[in-house]
Amino acid sequence: MSKFNSVCPKFAGTTTLGERGQIVIPKEIRQALKLQDGQKFIVAVHNGAIILVLEKQMQKIFSHLTKILNK
Repeated sequence: MSKFNSVCPKFAGTTTLGERGQIVIPKEIRQALKLQDGQKFIVAVHNGAIILVLEKQMQKIFSHLTKILNK
């Protein structure tokens, strides 16, 4: 298991906001999480933190929550 796949947040380096508002996810994280070009993320903000969640992960979370709520 990658050090980036655990439940606890890990410091993973730094990135810079580009002039067009883009950021780069560090290569080590992209490789560890097997991220591919074109993958979509849900972007949330909480207490000043920017949170990125892979869209397919969010779909799994919502599916799980729906099953629990329908019981």
